[in-house]
Amino acid sequence: SSSSSSSSSSDPHLENVEDIFSWVNEAPNGFVTPKQSVSRMVEGDTETPLIVVATEDIARGELLVQVPWSHILKSANDTLDDEVGWYCGTAHALAEEMRKGADSFYAPYVTYLNDEPDRQLTHQYSPRAKAVLHQIIGLHNDEFLRSPVFHRDAADAQRLQPEGIADSLEDHWFGTCRADRSDEIATKAASMVIQRADDFILIPAYDAYNHRNNDKHNQKHYTNARTLTTPHNYHQTFALRDIAKGEQIFISYNMCEQCTGRKRAYFGTAEMYREYGFVEWFPQRWWYAGFGDVETPELAQFDLYQEETTANLTIVWTHFTTEPSKLERFQLFLQSEIRRLNRLKNIQWKHMEDHHQDHHQDQDRTEQESGMEEDQDRTEQESGITAYEWANIHRFTDANIVAMTLALEDIRTNNSSNSNSNSNSGVVG
Repeated sequence: SSSSSSSSSSDPHLENVEDIFSWVNEAPNGFVTPKQSVSRMVEGDTETPLIVVATEDIARGELLVQVPWSHILKSANDTLDDEVGWYCGTAHALAEEMRKGADSFYAPYVTYLNDEPDRQLTHQYSPRAKAVLHQIIGLHNDEFLRSPVFHRDAADAQRLQPEGIADSLEDHWFGTCRADRSDEIATKAASMVIQRADDFILIPAYDAYNHRNNDKHNQKHYTNARTLTTPHNYHQTFALRDIAKGEQIFISYNMCEQCTGRKRAYFGTAEMYREYGFVEWFPQRWWYAGFGDVETPELAQFDLYQEETTANLTIVWTHFTTEPSKLERFQLFLQSEIRRLNRLKNIQWKHMEDHHQDHHQDQDRTEQESGMEEDQDRTEQESGITAYEWANIHRFTDANIVAMTLALEDIRTNNSSNSNSNSNSGVVG
């Protein structure tokens, strides 16, 4: 759109997204509403996320995007993908198009994906960063295995969610699909498929919308768009409610109408981090196995809502136990986990990061600018963890600490029952 082209002249990534929207809009049977535009969350700041914003009022039910089947990237053999239960064919198809680049039929889309930074998701983190992720969730933690706090049957797994925090590529792409480890383009394609595929297909333009769930507690309906797939015809995105000029357009990755399995339980902020590489904005959902009234895994689960003006956080339980012994165990568990994560963050990692920092400073003093970039790569190899990985590791850890601290306070002050909720102030990490 012309309105944002002036701001995108020094922002090729933003231009890429505009090109995708134009490409879809010009396609036979394709459509993109002229009432939206792509921009940076902070105008001109390429470090901030790309967002899609309404440039005019949009009425409920209005069509925002229609992507024809011809412009949707899919597996050459989707029955095979169905049989193996993973997107092998979709990933191979995407890799092939990424190699063609500007010569691909999907050129605007694959140019955008080729320009996307690689290694955004946890399963592509460096080996040492993965080891730190395993520390966070307490995977096979010896001290944990001896602890009386947790059920024995769950104790062979981990303390915190998500399961398989860094395993998707290993299990599915190199396992199920038996892919070539040395093929970097295909590995990146597989990672993009994990992050972006919707039921085994990749949908250009639609995947420019960001995720945010509704805040039921504060009556904020952030999710304002919904989707509809008509197989072999098109994929459509509609306004779910009236959208005011200036509002960001959001879809939901786990609470949408079609998100049946994810909606009720066992899929929250931790799983979002594993699947999409980011810690979601509030509202958030957190769950803990072994402490609830429901069948195995016994579930304690709550949602965290944030009031926009005060930043106060409110906790609302969706699954909770009132059984005193279980509640006591849950409190002990939360206490020990908060302590464990704080110790990791403030003692163990501090040492690793200081070491990383010293390396950087020594090299900043000795290296000429021309060699800086390679040099930084070398430093990151030596310390083993990139600045991007550290930033996300801290974000995820802080989010866990905030969530568990509020849960613990709520249990202590309320001895909560299922229907209770309690408002607590919390600082977002």
